[in-house]
Amino acid sequence: MALYSRYISKHGPLSQVWIAANNDRNLSKGKILQINIPAAVKIIKEGIPIEENGKKKISLPLRYQAHLLLGLIRIYTRKLKYMADDINEFQSRLNTSFHTSNIDLPPNTGHGCRSHITIPESPLNMSTPRDPTLNIFGSPCPSLLMPDPTLQNILA
Repeated sequence: MALYSRYISKHGPLSQVWIAANNDRNLSKGKILQINIPAAVKIIKEGIPIEENGKKKISLPLRYQAHLLLGLIRIYTRKLKYMADDINEFQSRLNTSFHTSNIDLPPNTGHGCRSHITIPESPLNMSTPRDPTLNIFGSPCPSLLMPDPTLQNILA
């Protein structure tokens, strides 16, 4: 028993697996994600080294192996649950980022005038304010001459 207890003790390599087998709710998400399942399976499968060079190994009793495998199954299940939750969250964020809504605009109002989105390279006189309904060539901008439908509804 003393040989096995150092592997399932508080700081042993299989301690978190043993806790998961016996008391599943005491492990936090961080501890669950840190557990290396293949390394734990290797220790359970190959046994515990009893010599310094690790050549001679003794296998765990079947009762311990069963408890540790149960802990690994619980850890693996929770890891899969965390991954599924992350995937669902990512998918919902992706769907909301590409969500389009129907905007009821009158026809021919979806385009802006070039003068309203660019700054002229050589302004003639910056001290006098420019008429916002005119483009850089001095002709009226057609998108700003159309009446605002919401303003008409408010005044009517």
